[in-house]
Amino acid sequence: MAAVKGLVLISLVSSAAFAQGEEFSMPSFESTADAGLPAPSAPPLPDAVPLPGPAKPPPPPSWSRFGGSTSVLFTALREYYVGAELALLATLTGTPSRSPSVPGEVEGFLLQLGAQGGYGRVGGPQCRGSVLCATRISGGLALKGGWARGLPSVRDSVARAQTMYFGQLDVLLSNFDIESAPLSPGLRTWELLTRLRVGLHFTSDASRVTFTGVTLFAAVLIEAIPVSLHTRGVSLGLCAGVGF
Repeated sequence: MAAVKGLVLISLVSSAAFAQGEEFSMPSFESTADAGLPAPSAPPLPDAVPLPGPAKPPPPPSWSRFGGSTSVLFTALREYYVGAELALLATLTGTPSRSPSVPGEVEGFLLQLGAQGGYGRVGGPQCRGSVLCATRISGGLALKGGWARGLPSVRDSVARAQTMYFGQLDVLLSNFDIESAPLSPGLRTWELLTRLRVGLHFTSDASRVTFTGVTLFAAVLIEAIPVSLHTRGVSLGLCAGVGF
């Protein structure tokens, strides 16, 4: 009888424990939102880094569109002349190519056309013993061509001629003027002044490594005055200056 009572007591305790287990069992949730919890945040993705594309080739080299020079000039023979000149030139044609002898430089033919003006003092037979008695003011066209070499700009591959073997033809209208004096009348005449010069532009080694800088030049020339009332003749001369 005591054994039966023990079995009944054990059964009652086990039923109560089972009921309590069901009451306090953890519920199952399909998502964290159902459980009332904030959703976990994913770590931010890094920004996409574009892959480097093929390097853009530099544009083909070309000569600078504009240039110029200032110079001093001396002539002698038929008359002697000392003066200064200014030339402003625009490139007409010429396509440089990579130099096979100087790394990084380009070379090729270059043809330029522009305006040139000059001022100076003149002496000669008209001075009648005086020195540099006349004034000459001239202006006109200059055509310059030759073989040039230069260093192209990294930005746009434009090269300025830093070395150039050149020839230049000037066709100028000139005013030759001698002021009147108490014992001699003055003289004023218009001239067609032509000059043909051959020379060399060159740049120091320190300036050749850059696109900018000045260029020195020197040339020999022959001057002819085919049209004039009083000053016709031929003279020889030298000039030297700075190109830019």
